Amino acid sequence: MNTKPKEKPLLDPLKLLESLHSIHINFIKDNLPFDKLFSNLLDILLSLTGSEYGFIGRVLKNEKQEKYLKTYAITDISWNEETTKFYKEKAPDGLEFHNLETLFGWVIKNEKNLITNDAPNHPEASGIPHGHPPLDKFMGIAIKFENKMVGMVGMANRKDGYNERLLRELEPFLSSCSTLINSKIVSEEISAIENKLERFKIALDESALVSITDLKGTITYINNKFVEVSGYSYDELMGQNHRIVNSGYHPREFFVDMWKTIASGKIWNGVIKNRAKDGRFYWVSSTFIPFFDNKGKLYEYLAIRHDITQQKTAEETLAKRNAELDNFATIVSHDLKAPLRGINTMVEFIEDDIPDLSDDVKENFDMLKSRVRRLNGFIDGLLEYSRIGRIDVILEQVDFKNLLELTIDNLSLNEDVEININSTL
Repeated sequence: MNTKPKEKPLLDPLKLLESLHSIHINFIKDNLPFDKLFSNLLDILLSLTGSEYGFIGRVLKNEKQEKYLKTYAITDISWNEETTKFYKEKAPDGLEFHNLETLFGWVIKNEKNLITNDAPNHPEASGIPHGHPPLDKFMGIAIKFENKMVGMVGMANRKDGYNERLLRELEPFLSSCSTLINSKIVSEEISAIENKLERFKIALDESALVSITDLKGTITYINNKFVEVSGYSYDELMGQNHRIVNSGYHPREFFVDMWKTIASGKIWNGVIKNRAKDGRFYWVSSTFIPFFDNKGKLYEYLAIRHDITQQKTAEETLAKRNAELDNFATIVSHDLKAPLRGINTMVEFIEDDIPDLSDDVKENFDMLKSRVRRLNGFIDGLLEYSRIGRIDVILEQVDFKNLLELTIDNLSLNEDVEININSTL
């Protein structure tokens, strides 16, 4: 009975196993940085396959959702001073390749592997720059994680060429490569989130007093702004509760309501008057936020406060000045209107006691009463003006003709000036 002889592996099994072990040790135990990790990974891949050069990269999308390649590791194949400088400047942060009308571009666009041992004449080949090392044989491998293409491996110029059998033998290695690329992606996403949170924290620390307490109200965290505004040191505040800054201004019920609200899992908002270490008072617009663990159990409270002392001081000053203005207006109204009422009453008495006044005297009395009415109106106007912004303004209809006549009368025009009002108004 004839049996088919077992094919000799294209890759050294022992070397492949050692390589996989080395990769996992680098990643798990040594916690090697990703740039060094992928550089080692590429070196191992090229050594295993006997390839001259290659790359490992991630497949990304730009704002237009167009795919492109960003390298995590790439062989230095620079061929002149210009390309050497370019590699040294750009390679550490990853080279980006947006032109996909290439052999590796076909892999990215189609999310399939590509093997050619006649690269220059392949339909997808687009040529290489002058001076570029020869590209005779090429294998591009789509790296997928959970059926989604996350990266790509490319290698060139293996002496014995590339084939499907070699690709199959590389599967354990490529699986590790897939895991590492996905880990790199997750790491970058976590780093981006952490950077964003750090920026938020910086902005919050610059503008607000932040503290965290446990369920009993014991302070477990404070930021520098809290220390600065309260006047207490970090050590004086940690382990205390917020009663240390209690001003005594608010009734007990105020804080009972606050604690009931946050203990029930709801957010509480309010304005609190506190006392600093040096005895001065300060006002804070406060938000207390309850936090829950993964099981939905309440475990701590976050308090964010904004110092509004200047605003409250301005409000108090404004209220004081408004009260002074009201008092002044009341005094003015009484002290000025009383004499005017007396003048008006005296004129009416004279007119009643002496009914046969001459026309000139009657005209002068009418003018005097008009001036009294005008002054009364002026005082009433000042009183209304002093209350603007503090009382509701009631709109009402007016007789425009009468208003115009009153305005003209108040102008005290010369006798030779005549104004006629259209009767249709």
